[in-house]
Amino acid sequence: MALGCDPSGYGIRRLSDHRYPGRWESTVAQALAERLPRSAHVRGDAFRRFIIGGRVDMSPEPSTQALDQLRLRHALAAHTADAYAAAGFTAIIQDVVLGECLPYTLDRIRTRPRYVVVLAPKPAAVAAREAGRDKVAYDGFTVDSLDEVLRAQTPRIGLWLDTSDLTVEQTVDEILERARPLDSESLFGDCVPTSRHEQEPSPHQTPTTPTPLTRAELHPSRSATSPTRAAEHAAT
Repeated sequence: MALGCDPSGYGIRRLSDHRYPGRWESTVAQALAERLPRSAHVRGDAFRRFIIGGRVDMSPEPSTQALDQLRLRHALAAHTADAYAAAGFTAIIQDVVLGECLPYTLDRIRTRPRYVVVLAPKPAAVAAREAGRDKVAYDGFTVDSLDEVLRAQTPRIGLWLDTSDLTVEQTVDEILERARPLDSESLFGDCVPTSRHEQEPSPHQTPTTPTPLTRAELHPSRSATSPTRAAEHAAT
């Protein structure tokens, strides 16, 4: 997934994905950043790896400590993206943000406008890409189980792209052409695993149609404001 800050009013863009690299989120986020004149690629997993002693990674049955560290990771990514945006960079947060963690993370981004892009290729396409890799990146998860969490428990916020048949460059083209700024000021996420989405429709399922994002809006504006004045430019 990609969350993004666009310095035309300093916004943040987020690329979201499952944790497995068969979805290309890191590659796509890097390619997107390279299309922009002033950009920062904020890799969410780096904040997990910064913890040396006492690190507790996520699992299918996460502990309280694992969930606390996950929230910390997402909060640090949001704060870092805000700092880059304040300095005039388009910040692209790339991480795995599933379920209620998506609105939780977005609520911690002060910069406006914000964008969310979710890479959602079909599980078969992910498995085919993974077959060509030497390392395993699932840590107890499976492609199908993560895909189910993405589609059944993650609020339908932002632009969701089926990249099964797209190249990296084609995916970036789609993002630049189709991404829209979010228009909800607060998404009230708590980042706690829950199954309630399986019984109740998400409040975020109704699509919105704000003004389309243009390539010019992705470029830093010389007169852009800092996040502290983001309300003037309000818009994962």
